[in-house]
Amino acid sequence: MSNYHIKHLEEYYQVYRKSIREPESFWEEIAEEHFLWRKKWDSVLDWDFSTPEISWFKGAKLNITENCIDRHLTTRGDKTAILFEPNNPDEGAQHISYNELHKRVNKFANVLKEQGIKKGDRVCIYLPMIPELAISVLACARIGAIHSVVFAGFSSTALATRINDSDCKMVITSDGSYRGAKTIDLKGIVDEALEATYCSIPRYNFKMIFLAFNFRFIMPTKSFRTANIQSFFTLANIKNKKIIAQCYLLERLLIQYL
Repeated sequence: MSNYHIKHLEEYYQVYRKSIREPESFWEEIAEEHFLWRKKWDSVLDWDFSTPEISWFKGAKLNITENCIDRHLTTRGDKTAILFEPNNPDEGAQHISYNELHKRVNKFANVLKEQGIKKGDRVCIYLPMIPELAISVLACARIGAIHSVVFAGFSSTALATRINDSDCKMVITSDGSYRGAKTIDLKGIVDEALEATYCSIPRYNFKMIFLAFNFRFIMPTKSFRTANIQSFFTLANIKNKKIIAQCYLLERLLIQYL
């Protein structure tokens, strides 16, 4: 079933019948040929309809980002993984290869770990539709953090509610976003949202990463004190651009890519 594609309706019915008659061998074959596993399963399928309890691939372990990115590097590393069309039609499209995506995801995953994010922690992502959104999601998944993506058109109240409900330790955002000719001050919305979150209590050690510098001007920010974190710069040097790190008084961290 290597490089499996349905070519015509009759083939679909053949495959469908096999999936019904031999579900374990059918899905085991797909799992072995199309996924990278850190630990193979003890059993493909266990079920008890009287409970009911159903489990697939019990005992198996994998990292989903290795299946999204790493398994493609040897055969299609230079091929496009993400094609991004900017808001401005005068700007050229960005073609991000699997190799570049792999590099950027790993770097940002290191940033998250450096800032204390670990497996099981919740991270709020409040970004416009830019490549950094996908990179943030993949970086969270890479280290086992749970991402909570909030639509970048939601209000500060809606954002604060979601941060509180998920008990997030970090918010990833940008200075702003474009929607046609309109600009949206995402940074200002996040500032306002954080005033209504439980994370404003210093003991939560809440942090904010300013991942994307979208505008050609800097949005006004609240008072902050500067922090010099050279080791952090090395890990976070995405796109080889200069990084300025600023710490908020309530232990909030802002990373600004210029």
